[in-house]
Amino acid sequence: MRQNARYTHVELDNKQVYGAAINPATDRTAWTVDGTLDRFSIDNQLQYDTSWDQFDSKTLMGVDFTNDRNRETVRTGTADGIDIFNPVYCGLSCINLNKLYRDWDVNQKSYGVYAQEQLTIDEKWIVTLGGRFDYVET
Repeated sequence: MRQNARYTHVELDNKQVYGAAINPATDRTAWTVDGTLDRFSIDNQLQYDTSWDQFDSKTLMGVDFTNDRNRETVRTGTADGIDIFNPVYCGLSCINLNKLYRDWDVNQKSYGVYAQEQLTIDEKWIVTLGGRFDYVET
C-alpha cells in the first residue's frame, strides 16, 4: 500500500507592453495577468506481487483525487507610443489598463480509479493490461 500527496501554490504577476503596429511612433498595447493556483492531489495505490511456475504477476489498483482552484484577473489597455529609434521611457505612468478582459475563479475536482495487471512469462515476455476511469466536475 502506498499513498502520495502533494500541495502546490503558484502566484502569477505578469505585466507586459508591446508594439501594436509597425509604425515606430504608434501606441502600444498593454496586458496584465494576476492570479493564483492552488492544487491538492492524493493518490492511494495497492500493489500485489505473486509468482507461480514460470509466471510473475504484478497487480496494481488505485484511487486518486485532485482539487484545483484557479483565480485569475486579466486586464488590457494601451501605453503611450515610443519611437524605437529614439526611445523615451515613461515607466508605469503612461500605461492605461482600463479594460477587464477576464476575471474568474474556477474550482475543479477530479476523481480517478485505475487498475493494471503485468504478467511476466519465462522472464522473457511481458503482457500488460490496464484501465482507468476519471470523473471531473467544474
